[in-house]
Amino acid sequence: MKNALLLTIVLSLGFLAGCGHQPVVVTGGMPGDGRYDLIEPMGGNAGRIHDLLESVRMINATAYYERYNFAPEERVTVDSVNHQFLSRNKKRSEIYTDNAVGTATIIYKDNDHVAALTCAHVVEFEDTTYIYYADINGEISNFLYQVAIKRRQELGIADIKYGDNMQILAVDSDLDVAIIGKKLPPGDYRPIPTFNFPFGRAEELDWGSKVILVGFPAGKKMITSGMVSPNSRDRGRDFLVDALFNRGFSGGIVMAIRDGIPNFELVGIVSAVAADEEAVLIPDPSYVSDRPAHGQPYIGRPIISPRKVVKYGVTYGIGIEAIREFIAANREAIEGYGLKSSLLLQ
Repeated sequence: MKNALLLTIVLSLGFLAGCGHQPVVVTGGMPGDGRYDLIEPMGGNAGRIHDLLESVRMINATAYYERYNFAPEERVTVDSVNHQFLSRNKKRSEIYTDNAVGTATIIYKDNDHVAALTCAHVVEFEDTTYIYYADINGEISNFLYQVAIKRRQELGIADIKYGDNMQILAVDSDLDVAIIGKKLPPGDYRPIPTFNFPFGRAEELDWGSKVILVGFPAGKKMITSGMVSPNSRDRGRDFLVDALFNRGFSGGIVMAIRDGIPNFELVGIVSAVAADEEAVLIPDPSYVSDRPAHGQPYIGRPIISPRKVVKYGVTYGIGIEAIREFIAANREAIEGYGLKSSLLLQ
């Protein structure tokens, strides 16, 4: 089939229009059955594909931390770390950054505000992190090796006007969903591409339902496809997709097709990939001077670092029903920023 993805995406309905759609006869003259399609539908419209892609953007998140390292003989505990203690040790601190890249979909735009949907883990960073020394038995002691305190963070949506300095408007860490947005400068009404496809129902996805995913794996916009396995019913993991998942795809949209073109619906976003975790020894990043030249043995201080081993082809999806419940539960917070939350739920 010649570029099957270009034959899959057409929809003429407006985003959240709230109106029903008429049943269609799919290409080939076969009537629809009212269920999500199990095979690649025929027909397509490249213009609507571009409309879909325009509203899906890369999001960059950066947190700035102030880090303090302590020698074991100092015997620093969490209780001793307060404002006065940090002020006395200011000269020994250093600034470092933690970064995340993901996918955000612009779902709201009026004359004054813009908002986007993404995953919580893309935009949330720990306020304070602690690393402890081990005791003689290899167990975690009460004494700190390092404390890092977040001083500020930046969120930005790439390649749109006023995409910088986004704020977290609402977030649910357990569900792994967030709404980010900002107030726009007065008087500037230039258009921002906004998602304009209707919500579907993830609970109606069946074994083998075909879905389209759009995101930014490795920082590159990509459209791909997969088949659904609806056997994961944990909160925030409503279904599985066999599509490949890489860093940057978190928050990417999942679209299903009901009875062929043009019945294209948002059924969720992808949040994570199945993975195992292992512990590896790495050079202590706090002691850059200990690092040897290329090809030479490392004799400095090693630390244990967790590393995820990704199981490609097992991707978790958050159903649209859970996302709508999240928006409804955070109505006051969202409206407190000046947005009309009802427009996000239609």
